[in-house]
Amino acid sequence: MAKGICYGRDAKLISIPTLELMCVPVLLRELAAEEPEPLLCPMLDARRMEVYAGLWSRALKPVREIGADIVTAETYKEYLDKQPVYFFGNGAAKCMETINHPNAHLIEDINPLAKYMMPLAERKFNDGKFEDVAYFTPSYLKDYVAKLPKKLL
Repeated sequence: MAKGICYGRDAKLISIPTLELMCVPVLLRELAAEEPEPLLCPMLDARRMEVYAGLWSRALKPVREIGADIVTAETYKEYLDKQPVYFFGNGAAKCMETINHPNAHLIEDINPLAKYMMPLAERKFNDGKFEDVAYFTPSYLKDYVAKLPKKLL
């Protein structure tokens, strides 16, 4: 829809990654200013013990690229051994027992809402980071594979 509106009105297109968007409410209302260099790890549930996740600094600089992670006790250990990591999103709660590290913190009820897009969109606008309206496509980490329900096989 956004591409169609931008194309029809000859407007600039700004894309905001969902996981980065989820960091905004955490920064606005959850983290104390004196917290020593925490990392933010938004997680979207990808079923079983897999999540889509990335790591950002407090300044929203990417520390680790977004990826599909199978969560084990070792998945984020290299970061947790150095500093506090805040996990949030609909994939985080199911992972906390597995992660089980003193520097791992769960923040509940964080959702990707459009009302948090403004600071990210403003930054991209000021930096001149626009998408090519004709060629931009959303980035999905995995292809969707449709299957028939077992009872219809």
